[in-house]
Amino acid sequence: EVKSIAAYLAQMSDANLDEVSATYSESQRAIEAGEETVKTVGCLTCHAVGDLGTDFAPALDSVGAKVTPSYLRQWIQDPKAYDPDTSMPSLRLSDSEIDDVVAYLMSLQQATPNASGESIGEADPVEGEALVRTYGCFGCHEIPGFENESKVGADLGEFGAKMPDELDFGDTVGIEHSWTGWTLGKVTNPRRYQTRRIVSRMPVFNINDEDAKVLAVLLKSFQPEKYPLGYIHNRSEKLNQIDAGRRLIKKYNCTGCHEIEGAGGDYIDVIVAHEGLNETNAKQFAPPPLKAEGARVYPDWLFGFLKEPSEIRYGLKVRMPSFELSDDEATTLVKYFSALDDEPFPYETLETPTPTAAELRVGKQIFDVLQCISCHPSQGEVIPEGSDKAGRPDLALAKERLKADWLIDWMKDPQSFQPGTAMPQAWPLVGGQHMPLEGYAGDDAEKQIRLVRDYLISLGR
Repeated sequence: EVKSIAAYLAQMSDANLDEVSATYSESQRAIEAGEETVKTVGCLTCHAVGDLGTDFAPALDSVGAKVTPSYLRQWIQDPKAYDPDTSMPSLRLSDSEIDDVVAYLMSLQQATPNASGESIGEADPVEGEALVRTYGCFGCHEIPGFENESKVGADLGEFGAKMPDELDFGDTVGIEHSWTGWTLGKVTNPRRYQTRRIVSRMPVFNINDEDAKVLAVLLKSFQPEKYPLGYIHNRSEKLNQIDAGRRLIKKYNCTGCHEIEGAGGDYIDVIVAHEGLNETNAKQFAPPPLKAEGARVYPDWLFGFLKEPSEIRYGLKVRMPSFELSDDEATTLVKYFSALDDEPFPYETLETPTPTAAELRVGKQIFDVLQCISCHPSQGEVIPEGSDKAGRPDLALAKERLKADWLIDWMKDPQSFQPGTAMPQAWPLVGGQHMPLEGYAGDDAEKQIRLVRDYLISLGR
């Protein structure tokens, strides 16, 4: 059966694949350059190679034995062109970077653990097509020619209302003859009720007992009657927005790179392992935590950034991917971050009073005294590898990106927003009061902070 299905699938070809790109470099230089790209730009946020990376997406150790170079090249270049529903983003690699990545990935030829090592040999693709229909492979996969086939599984819409005598226990013994007993047995071992007369086509998912009980609770809720009102939880609009955002965060594995709601940000482990840095130093080169993101940035800016990411922190190897989010998806994420921080949506931008030229001069003087520019880059500044400025945000983007009131709160106490940040507390808190820098703005700390904020905003004008 396996060989017949393989023979059937092997007949399929994609006319859109450019066979001109079927060749790839096998030079050591290209392979090493591709390995460096894969291990630094963010591929290992989702994939794993050896001990590096995660299991969100398939491991890449044997990808070179699985796919053709022409498919691999075009998949990396534009995943959505092959599968519009994929969660795989584009990392906006250059043509030369893609060539090197293909060379590296094609060099990964680790044998699949379950491979028999046999060739397909003499197998009947016609039988394979019949087996694909029998087992309902098209229920999960898009397969040409099966678009109009009906599902092979039973309708579960009212499954929770079935009586035990409506369920076929086959010849099985040791199973409690009840709805719960049958359901737990079916979920954990779908083939256990199979007989010579009744063949089970449900896959074996290797579901453990605990998860089986969770699924049984869900299946029991599939009833023909409507739920009594007392069972329906009326969620607030805020909770609905948070729930919808969490679903998208999970779909696109945002927590693979970023820490969100106190979880995630594990990509820092890849940086530690690959770059040989300690965790404290690695934070500078890692994707930022998104704590208080709704309070920090303007919704319009965040929407545009999610739709078309741009560089904010220079000198980083890891990149914010392009997910090609729909307008609805981007809006859902903006609402999610706003709801987390109790920020209104839509957000009404409050215009700050226009500072005088004299106030801007004082703000710049304080900015210079604090030596902010020693850490933060100027717009378009080329940051050499290992520079202290790497990973620091461009302050010229502050006006369009950062909420004016948040900037004041951030400068007062950076650690409260981002524990462990390298951003110093320039106005330390003593006895409940922020200590001023002597000689500026009448030694008024609150006014000094406001003047620096106004100067930062002026950089974007």
